[in-house]
Amino acid sequence: MMYKVTTALLVGLMLQACSGNSSSTRTVSAPEGESSLSGRVGTATEGARVSATPIDFEGGPTRTTNDSGDIIFDGAAGQSQVNGDYELNVADDDIGASLIFIATDDNGEVRFRCEDPAGCGSSEFLALVPYEEGLDIRAGVGEVAADMTVNINWITDVASSLAKTVYIDAVQNGISEDDRADIDSAVLADLDTAKTGVYNEYTMELANLHIGQMFGISDIIYVSPIGPSQMTQVTSVNGETLKASLYYGALVSGLNSMAIESGYMEELGNITEEIIEGNGQLLEKSLDSTALTLEKILSQSAGVLRRNIDHYDSLGARVPGEAREALSELETRISLLRVGVETSVQVDVPAELASWGSNIDKAKEFIVDLTEAVKNFWGADPNKSSFITSTHANRLDTYYQAHEELYNDLIVKSFFGDETQDGVIDRMMMGVSALIDCRFGSGACPRSGSLSIASGDGDEDGHSDNVVLIDSSLQLTMRPVGEEGDSGFTQFAFFIDGDMNSLTQNGVTYVWEEDVISDGSFSSVPYIALFYDEEYTSPPPLNNAANSGLTDPAPVDPSDIAVIWPLVSFDTYLSGAGSDGGDHTLRVLLEANLIGVADPLVEGSPTHYNPFTLAFWIRSVNESEQNQSSMISQIRTTNPNSYYADSRWPSAEEFFKGRDDAPVTIPNMVRSLYRSEESLSSGEVVDIFDKEVIGESYISRVRLYPYDSLTNTTLSQACSVSLDRQDVIACSDPLTLAGEVDLDAIIASNFESGVLTDYTIPANGTYTIDLTSTDMVDGSGNFVGMTPGFEYGRPAGADCTPSAADSICGFEGVFVESIELGIERMSISLNSYMDDGDGGQLPTLAEFSLIRQNKDTFALSLAYSFGQDEDYDVISDAIGVGVGSEAQAFILEYEVLEEEFTDDIGETSTLEVERGGWVVYRSGVSLGGQDQAVIAQIATRTEYTQGTEEEACGVNDRDKLSSAEGCEAVAYLTVRGALVGTIREERENVFVARFVDGTWMIIGD
Repeated sequence: MMYKVTTALLVGLMLQACSGNSSSTRTVSAPEGESSLSGRVGTATEGARVSATPIDFEGGPTRTTNDSGDIIFDGAAGQSQVNGDYELNVADDDIGASLIFIATDDNGEVRFRCEDPAGCGSSEFLALVPYEEGLDIRAGVGEVAADMTVNINWITDVASSLAKTVYIDAVQNGISEDDRADIDSAVLADLDTAKTGVYNEYTMELANLHIGQMFGISDIIYVSPIGPSQMTQVTSVNGETLKASLYYGALVSGLNSMAIESGYMEELGNITEEIIEGNGQLLEKSLDSTALTLEKILSQSAGVLRRNIDHYDSLGARVPGEAREALSELETRISLLRVGVETSVQVDVPAELASWGSNIDKAKEFIVDLTEAVKNFWGADPNKSSFITSTHANRLDTYYQAHEELYNDLIVKSFFGDETQDGVIDRMMMGVSALIDCRFGSGACPRSGSLSIASGDGDEDGHSDNVVLIDSSLQLTMRPVGEEGDSGFTQFAFFIDGDMNSLTQNGVTYVWEEDVISDGSFSSVPYIALFYDEEYTSPPPLNNAANSGLTDPAPVDPSDIAVIWPLVSFDTYLSGAGSDGGDHTLRVLLEANLIGVADPLVEGSPTHYNPFTLAFWIRSVNESEQNQSSMISQIRTTNPNSYYADSRWPSAEEFFKGRDDAPVTIPNMVRSLYRSEESLSSGEVVDIFDKEVIGESYISRVRLYPYDSLTNTTLSQACSVSLDRQDVIACSDPLTLAGEVDLDAIIASNFESGVLTDYTIPANGTYTIDLTSTDMVDGSGNFVGMTPGFEYGRPAGADCTPSAADSICGFEGVFVESIELGIERMSISLNSYMDDGDGGQLPTLAEFSLIRQNKDTFALSLAYSFGQDEDYDVISDAIGVGVGSEAQAFILEYEVLEEEFTDDIGETSTLEVERGGWVVYRSGVSLGGQDQAVIAQIATRTEYTQGTEEEACGVNDRDKLSSAEGCEAVAYLTVRGALVGTIREERENVFVARFVDGTWMIIGD
């Protein structure tokens, strides 16, 4: 199971290792403190906000919210001046990192200098021209160096887009035809398809080289473009540098001239789209004058440069020879272009990645090792990689098996009891029942035998109490809790206090002690509390076999039960664990809030109890305290108020199981719906809406008070009303609603959302009623309103009391969905510390958590660590799980979300999103012939539209084959934060890693 989960989530690997590179944009050292970076936006773009933005965990530019609440790109920022130059400072942490430089109009209007003597539309030569639409152009730098120059223009933006594109099985990345012959034909069906990827160090560098080669620019990031209009004013550079800058400047200016009619960002998008769809290539030349070609771009750029040369010649200005050389180079390139042929830009990947190659090789070795370790997790084969050594795994397995036998015998059987015998808790509840019977007057006081009942001293408020002594060793003191009402109390607690706090079962003595509760907030004596819906001076008899014949007073089931036992301990001998066995002390924490549910359709149905919250901890330590272990579990459930279990007490088998025999229909389920007015004792008249539902002993009422124009608010209130509407039983505190709220509008909204028609009937399921036969709904099924004062579902003259309801009363409920006891939150922690024989300990830690809103939206995490010592270091903080100097550890996170979206024609679909992350630390991994410690990071995002196309996608709905419009699921393999390859499931359960150097490997099936 672990292998299947990890391979399905394996989407990007980040090995922490050293690497170098050969790009001209990189250096190997950085000064202390902040470093200044500079560059130019376009040839002269003024007012652009320039952000040096880090890459987030999904491979995109990080965004943040500014003081005005607007979402902007994060990172160091500056603003371009009138000549297009900008400066910004980055921290030491950003030196050596991959950054995206983004120029936007977030700071206001952005203008570019018109470089064309022929003018730019309605703007004259050298005028500052506003961009007609939102500006967003980028430049990607694989590794930022101190004091680096980073230019941002449309050419760097095309490279940025190309860097963020993944081509499946792309030939230009070096995969030969012979290699293709080894790939399944199903994989080749999706050959050379462009997919959106992530920004990463390697592809940003490769894309910069690729686009630079396409347009004849030596370094698109570092070479500063000089606008053709400035050719006569440059004095700082000359020779080849000036020629390269003027050549680059002409290309950057060319797009402004091309985009006069279509718009700058639109024309840039057209160029980018052509190159992406062409797998990084562009049509050189075409007889079709409307086609977008390299010739058109170069010709437009050459025209701008030529017109500038002619313009300054006509003025008698000195035109540098480098400008004419740049123009000659452009014209030569144009003359060599061929009609109907695509460019053949070919970056020599192996050569460019020579200094990175070791990292790629290490990544491959690590994948092989990781796959093997997952398969051989417990070291079953000592000759292969594993997460736990076989010796320790066998020892740990034996140790926990011995504990499991103790758990089954001393916790499950002796403590909780089973079908063969009463457990310790059963005996305690017998004492509780006897004490209740005695206090109520139906039992004998005192009792003889194992139960002895006597009067107690009472509490500090003067309430008298009684105590029961079980087996002369455990004393329970009964006491009312909380505020006393008109008729008594609704809560009674049974405390285990004093020196008599133990019970012996099957030769084992269980001891209850005061201790800190699970959240650590306070210390508490152990107790059981019973909650009732009505007030009593003493708790009524419990509804059990011993009281089955009682009629006056009749037994009553508590509505809720709380158990708080911070510490129960017992001593025992652990056998079957070899030298790790012997005398052990086990400590148990038990906290539970149980909610009672009865079937409202069955008169006198027994109350069954569901856990709402449950904390159950078991800790074990041997006599020398060298061997220790613990199991800490906590859970919070969903639907505990309405699920009806098969058994009276909670059982793990009940989770996510619906009732099989729920009735298909429920007659008279909703007895009445009523819209009217109510005059309060204050004389104020309020609007009301009542609904009476089967199984409820009261009518639910919503009050809506008149609108208060002074405060621009409307008050709302929820009330419980007697079934004859004569008495208001209780009301909530008023809720303040903003503005003027209309009750009829609320009712209509409830109809649209299903609140008015769908009801959850405890112990049965969710049912719906049909209102189309009433005047509330028109012939088209639209809600039109309720007639005030008319009681829907209770015709005039009909006897609609629950005991004698006419068949014409109420609305019939039709089954829609069963009720399941779900898990809202759950966490489990398993820890063991075992003697390593040298005075130290071997820790093994595992933690699991789950947040599950419903069966299809949830988030889980699983953390694990095994170490050779307890010398935890900084790796622990990086991973989030404690690891030692010689350790194996990981933390796995997985989340499933559902997002609703509406397409252009108004149709709504559900997009399922699965996000996963896996951080792995492994020591002693052989990479490049040397044992190394490696930190790896794995992250994924899978998206698909739910439907019925029978295509598997992701993990959550895989068995349902529910992807409707294809599956977007890609794995990204990274080294030091830089992507070195992609991983896809190219056949079912077969994952193929493709690296940027053109090689590929199958990593699992």
